[in-house]
Amino acid sequence: MLLVSMDDRNVTKRLKNAGELLGIKVLDHLICSDDSYRSMLENDAWQ
Repeated sequence: MLLVSMDDRNVTKRLKNAGELLGIKVLDHLICSDDSYRSMLENDAWQ
């Protein structure tokens, strides 16, 4: 099982900020591995 790290949260925040700057709405941030994934939106990690 993938765990959401503080770095993952920071990248999510940076992606959302960059999207706002460009006028693009970022809907989710997926953390992927070889056999699993984690949705920041589905795991209450969406800031």
